[in-house]
This record gives sequence, structure tokens and C-alpha cells, in this order.
Amino acid sequence: VYKGEFQLPDFLKEKPQTEQVE
Repeated sequence: VYKGEFQLPDFLKEKPQTEQVE
């Protein structure tokens, strides 16, 4: 389930989406 793919958590929102590639 790649929820973070289109909905990043608050702690990831401040970071670029490329950071959550892993």
C-alpha cells in the first residue's frame, strides 16, 4: 500500500517527495 506515494505524513511533508522514494 503506497499511501505515502500521494499522501506524505507531516514529518515527510517538510521534506521533498523524492526523499520518500524508499
